[in-house]
Amino acid sequence: MKKQLLLFSLLITFFSPMCAADPANNESNQLYLSGLQIRKDAHKRQLIEKLNRELLLIDQQIAYTERSFASDEKRELYLSGLRFRKKTLQKQLQALQKQ
Repeated sequence: MKKQLLLFSLLITFFSPMCAADPANNESNQLYLSGLQIRKDAHKRQLIEKLNRELLLIDQQIAYTERSFASDEKRELYLSGLRFRKKTLQKQLQALQKQ
C-alpha cells in the first residue's frame, strides 16, 4: 500500500508540469490528474485505517497480556515487543497524516 501511495505521488508530480504545458488537452489532463489525486487519497485513507486497526489490536493484546501471563519476566518481554511495535506504527501513522 505504501508503494502505491508513493507511485501516485510520483505520477502526479511527473504529469503536472506536462499537463500544464499542453493547453490543447487541458480538460482531459486535469481530469487525469484529479483521478490520480483521488486514487492517492483513497489509498492514503486505507493505509490510515489499516494502521489504526493494527494499533487497536496491539492495545487489546497489551491489555490481555497484562492480565494473563503468569511469569513476570515473560510478560514484560512480550509487552516490550508490543509497545515497540505500537510506537513504530504510531510514527508511521503520524508521518502519513503529515503528507
